[in-house]
Order: sequence, then structure tokens, then C-alpha cells
Amino acid sequence: MKRIISLILLLALSLTCVLALASCGDKDGAVTGDAADQIEVINAMFEAMLPKQTITTTTQDMGGISLKSVATLTIGTVDGLPAATYVNEYQQLADLDGGNVANLVTTKTEKRWYVEGKGLIKNGRGDYIEDPDGELDFRPKEGDIKITLNPAKLKSATYDAETETLVAEITKENATDLLKRFLMEDQKITSGLTLSITTSGGRISAIKLEFSAPENDIYLDEESDDESNIVTIAETKITIEALYSYDLVELTLE
Repeated sequence: MKRIISLILLLALSLTCVLALASCGDKDGAVTGDAADQIEVINAMFEAMLPKQTITTTTQDMGGISLKSVATLTIGTVDGLPAATYVNEYQQLADLDGGNVANLVTTKTEKRWYVEGKGLIKNGRGDYIEDPDGELDFRPKEGDIKITLNPAKLKSATYDAETETLVAEITKENATDLLKRFLMEDQKITSGLTLSITTSGGRISAIKLEFSAPENDIYLDEESDDESNIVTIAETKITIEALYSYDLVELTLE
């Protein structure tokens, strides 16, 4: 299984399962000299990137309905033992039981706690699941968050030295290859996206992706192809922003 640190970077891709991203246009841009220099710096930062906390906020706006999720992964200690917590509070479209459309959105919470030497607890219930081989350990390692930027494969890129932010436009031909480590099996990006990377103090402090999925029909009951079972989801604008910090903290398992 992929580590949580990888999954939450592209949380929206995991939640929506199949996305066809809207085009960023056909006009070719360019990678500026400052941007090319910063890409080298950012690639080096990715190699050693090991944040102690990642907060990923995903917003999906569709036809007047907005879904939001906030996933927080924190690395720290519990009673002196290395540990990690993962809390994901997310919204999703509610089941339309009996045709009730009064509450279209429902909020759910997922929790995972890991303490070295003790194991894993899911959703705050039950005893620790022992983990002698470390297979349940979702703490990140160097290289778990890694995007390798190649200027030759970017549609355009600019760098703002004042905000320390690189903004790159990526075509459909290169988007899937760039993010393939974070996509689910057989998932592809069918057109372009915008990627922003902000640095601070010699480290990556934020990554932001902006794109949209076209109008899409979904079946409320996958076993029925009746037209009354089909719901049309409007074009969805999606923003994913991951914020990173690097200070170790004492965790509270609540």
C-alpha cells in the first residue's frame, strides 16, 4: 500500500477516483530563466523533504455544492516514543435514501494513530494492532514526497522571488507522468493542470494544484442502468493545497 504521505498530496484524486482534468489552453508558454534555476533548487529539496506535519486541504466546487476535506498528518512523540497521527475530516455527497435531497452533503472523520513499538489504532477504537515488521507505519521517509520537474516537459513556468513561489503549467501529455507516483492504479490525467510550489527557509512549505473535472454522470446504484438512477455532477473545480512544517511535536492521541 502507498504511504499516507503520498495519498494526501493528491487527496481529491483518491476521493473522486476518476477525473478528466480541464485543459489549460493550447497556447505555448515558456520557462523563464529564474524559473529554470529554481526548478533545480526545488528538485533538490524534494530529495530530502521530510516534513513533520502536512495539512492538505481539498476543495471541490460543483454546481453550487462545495465539498471540503482537511487531512492532517503529524509526526512526533508520545511519552517519548516516535509516533504519528493522521486525521482526515472530509465531506462527501450523501446517499439519497428515499429520494431525500434536503441534506446533500455529509461529513465524516477518519483517524489513524501509530506508536513505534506498540502499533496502529484506527479511528480511536480498540487496542493497538501490533506491527512487528513496520508494515503499518505510515510515517514518511525521505523521497516519499517527490515530484521531479523537468523544464523541457513544462508548458510554462515562472518564479516570483518575493513570494518564493514557482508556478508551472503542465500539458495533458506530461501531467500523468509527473504525478504518477500519487495516482491510483490505471488512473490517468487527461488534460492540463497548474502546479504551484512555495519555499521558505530552504524548504518546501506549500504545494498547490488547481484543475477541474468536466460534467459527469454517476449511477446511484451501480447495478442499475435505469435513467432515474443517474445523477449528473456539474463541472467541478478542484483545489488541493498541502502545507508543510518541520518541527517535531509531542502528540496527544485523542
